Amino acid sequence: LLDPQQFLRILAMAPADCPESEGGKPRFAVGHRVSCNMGSQGWASGTIVALHYSEEHWPPGKTVPYQVQLDEAYGGALIFAPADLPRVIRSELQDTMSLPEDGGDAETVLQAVRLAAAKLSQEPFIA
Repeated sequence: LLDPQQFLRILAMAPADCPESEGGKPRFAVGHRVSCNMGSQGWASGTIVALHYSEEHWPPGKTVPYQVQLDEAYGGALIFAPADLPRVIRSELQDTMSLPEDGGDAETVLQAVRLAAAKLSQEPFIA
């Protein structure tokens, strides 16, 4: 996870610092597979479950771009992305993909990785 100081800096970003607030729409929709930056723990895979997420104890009107349900392989927790930035949240990459829990075979997983890699080559912001 981001350390508290990093989190507060990202959460307090001026609107112009975040691509989503530059008049654009969120890069990802509910149901999209993503990888989230978990700080020193690396990247964890999950699924977008909510847009413009907020918690009761936050200042009125304060939201973050996404709430994410992590895969069971990464603990299954509900987390949020404090900014819609590639260094915080990105389309799921092959090195963070979770293996299917339904006992899928290696060839099926490999095909899914190849498809994801092809899609990622079309994504902006990813080198």
